[in-house]
Amino acid sequence: MRDDAGRPQGHTEKVRACAVTPDGRHVVSASNDTALKVWELASERAVATLQGHTEKVRACAVTPDGRHVVSASDDQTLKVWELGNGRAVATLQGHTRAVTACAVTPDGQHVVSASADGTLKVWELASGHAVATLPGHTGGVTACAVTPDGRHVVSTSNDQTLKVWKLGSERAVATLQGHTHHVTACAVTPDGRHVVSASADQTLKVWELGSGRAAATLEGHTASVTACAVMPDGRHMVSASADRTLKIWEVASERAVATLQGHTDRVTACAVTPDGRHVVSASADHTLKVSELASGREVATLQGHTKRVSACAVTPDGRRVVSASYDQTLKVWELARGRAVATLQGHTRLVTACAVTPDGQHMVSASVDGTLKVWELESGCAVATLQGHTHWVNACAVTPDGRHVVSASEDQTLKVWELATCTCRITHRGDARYDAVAVGATTVIAGDAVGGVWFLELPASMASPVPQARQPSAQRQRWWRRLWSRRA
Repeated sequence: MRDDAGRPQGHTEKVRACAVTPDGRHVVSASNDTALKVWELASERAVATLQGHTEKVRACAVTPDGRHVVSASDDQTLKVWELGNGRAVATLQGHTRAVTACAVTPDGQHVVSASADGTLKVWELASGHAVATLPGHTGGVTACAVTPDGRHVVSTSNDQTLKVWKLGSERAVATLQGHTHHVTACAVTPDGRHVVSASADQTLKVWELGSGRAAATLEGHTASVTACAVMPDGRHMVSASADRTLKIWEVASERAVATLQGHTDRVTACAVTPDGRHVVSASADHTLKVSELASGREVATLQGHTKRVSACAVTPDGRRVVSASYDQTLKVWELARGRAVATLQGHTRLVTACAVTPDGQHMVSASVDGTLKVWELESGCAVATLQGHTHWVNACAVTPDGRHVVSASEDQTLKVWELATCTCRITHRGDARYDAVAVGATTVIAGDAVGGVWFLELPASMASPVPQARQPSAQRQRWWRRLWSRRA
């Protein structure tokens, strides 16, 4: 279908996936309307519509040379399209149920597909032949990703597992099992090598960012774990729980070395001061508490909110803490004196989250009113309102360079906002609400309502500067890509 000027119009139903060409000039989108569209990023114009599937198109992947795109559909097939002329050059048949995902190997010679029939298949792109079938999951396979070296593929399934397969041998070399309930919070270690996730299943997990492997599971809380924070030394972390306690964990030994008590209702959030000496906790009892990490001693109680305190964040200089509350306000507290120095009003419903920029000059808040607000900490004035989500915003995190904020919402999307212009640069849609988000130099980590932990790569233009030894490879410098997720 075309508009009055003869240009292709947008999709008419839900967009399920997208993939950017290696030259960064075009993006391909896949939709429930059975079509794919090719968009020119510079002009934001649809330049082609690829039609041929007879059911929803669930996924798409562009070959490394940028000449072809592969699509996966509920019609049980994959199609290979020539991007230059929009023509389908091959239809890959073999799955017996919907094809849910696809990924192209780095050398561009093969594509891996995942299906609701419980298998993955490896296809030779030149011939269109299936060269291997990977059985092993006991439920539908929901996603797949090929490692940058092309040697392994990772798959996720409704059977609540991930599997790592060695290409060429067609065997699973590892099965990754994760949380059994929704993920409530996550935090990245200072060295950027691990991420910690907190869950309603009463545990925390430490994951290797490079491999997606669960390196440790921390058990000890007797109710949902609501928040987590990593100490500056990277060797310890703090968790908050609905059991009204905080725990301090030694990551190497997977042992809780202290339990902090004092709140009279569930602990909703926690934040460690930059010097690693204190932890600030927020609670449904309307208060925040400041505790000494070395002794576990409570040194201050911050009172002033009239409803549940939902979040807290410490400024980079360690002098102030910001809190968000269900009373629709944020408060700025002076830690040394334990007093509120400002109350920030502007949201029209509960405030769910807050994050401070690395320079300590601004703060971002998220709310059930569907917006985020950017505040100037010195004056307490709201300098911008970020609108775009269609439901509650549950969490937010600022990138390490302070240029962007990532928001997580009940509307099943993550959004990346450019703070300088207050514009949304990227929207990523999942298939469950997002409850938690954390940001590393090049990666966004998000937790969803069904136990999934997502690793999503930022575009190279948005990635924060990192040491040369940790620069992502050319294969990794792409738009958002689901490395893996675990479904409960």
